[in-house]
Amino acid sequence: MVGSIDQQYAPIEENSTLLVRLEAVEEMIKRLKALQECVGELEHQVEALQEMITKIQALRECVAELEHQNHSYKKVFFLLLMLFAVFVGAKLSGS
Repeated sequence: MVGSIDQQYAPIEENSTLLVRLEAVEEMIKRLKALQECVGELEHQVEALQEMITKIQALRECVAELEHQNHSYKKVFFLLLMLFAVFVGAKLSGS
């Protein structure tokens, strides 16, 4: 009879084990879905960062161009100042 009792409870134990495994699989599926959402959010943030990097690069190019123009304006200003000094010097020595 002991053998028959074990045989009667064996399917219950198997079902219980399968139920525990099923619950574990369901939990893993929930975690995977949460990870997928995180990955989607990270992909969105990466795209935003790439856009920001592109804008920063464009700003750097603008700053470089402005620095170049500023240097050119300084040269022109210096040349005009020199011409003014020569003109004033010529006026003072001519008077």
